Amino acid sequence: MALVELWLSLPYGSYNGTTASSLAHSLATALFGGLTPLLSTWLIEASGDKAAPGFWLAGAGAISLVATYLVDRRIVKERDPNHK
Repeated sequence: MALVELWLSLPYGSYNGTTASSLAHSLATALFGGLTPLLSTWLIEASGDKAAPGFWLAGAGAISLVATYLVDRRIVKERDPNHK
């Protein structure tokens, strides 16, 4: 079911928005929103720790921080090509 949701998020994101940020939002919602209940249940069962879904949220936060850093670095580089 999660794979079907991910697959259907591609055309939805393509026609729903006119910018790349719309597509990125739709894909992120499908990936993190659609898989979170499945992964949360699996993490709890695999580890026996009811707080284990926090690892999934921490991973999503880490990915967001890295993406924000890379986008900011790219924007700064486009504004000032001599910036390191």
